[in-house]
Amino acid sequence: MTTRPIFGSHEGPRLDAGAPWLSAALFAFAAVAHVAGEATPIWVGLAMFVAGLGHGAGDENGGAMRGYSPLLILAYVATGLAIAAMFLAAPVAGLALFLSLSAWHFARSESGMSQLVNLAIAVLAIGGSALLRANETSAVFAAILGRAPPDLLMGGLQIAGAIGLFLAAVAVAGRKRGALSSAAAALACAAFHPVLAVGLIFLVMHALPIQRRQIAAYGVDRVVRAVAAPTIIATLGAAAIGMAVWQGWLALELAVALAFGMATPHMLTERLEH
Repeated sequence: MTTRPIFGSHEGPRLDAGAPWLSAALFAFAAVAHVAGEATPIWVGLAMFVAGLGHGAGDENGGAMRGYSPLLILAYVATGLAIAAMFLAAPVAGLALFLSLSAWHFARSESGMSQLVNLAIAVLAIGGSALLRANETSAVFAAILGRAPPDLLMGGLQIAGAIGLFLAAVAVAGRKRGALSSAAAALACAAFHPVLAVGLIFLVMHALPIQRRQIAAYGVDRVVRAVAAPTIIATLGAAAIGMAVWQGWLALELAVALAFGMATPHMLTERLEH
């Protein structure tokens, strides 16, 4: 099933009535958070990640929408913890792997946008800020890794960002379906703190379009039944981790490892039949 992109173009079906207003409101909110300065953009960006958790909280494999079985939940958590441990053991390699998987996951997203647009957004999500706001991005990675990120990592991400800008320009020039989304992703990377930019891209150009596709395919009731409990648990867990870091009870490196670890199984297993 093809869904409508959050940002439209001259190709594809008409936009849903509320989608452009929702996207514009989220961008405006991000702009206010960015100018608030200090830690506000980071916390708002993290909140946008949490707001998008529901898009991956249901099991769509097999052409249906259902809740995960207890066995799958146990396997998911065990895998996530194992990946978190691997990240702690080799932070730079873990970060590089996570970013690579994120780009792959975004690029194959069933967002209703053209494949070129998906690819542009994917590489902008991992590399746009490294290219356009290098110092802030380096500071974020230094906080995650406990040391300055290697030049090789930053250089590779900056190349990805440049490719993303080029692909976004090609998509806009070619009036590809959802092309304005890729332009908006580039704008977010240029204008906002890296955590805020990526959180906004994740929510507006990945999580919300997928959630809308799920609702269109299965209906609101079925989607809510499938995702409600895992989404609530994940949201409470994320809030608890954030509070623990804020209060100094949990090291940031461990919190990031847990977050990356728990996100990775979703990226590896989503829609296996595809």
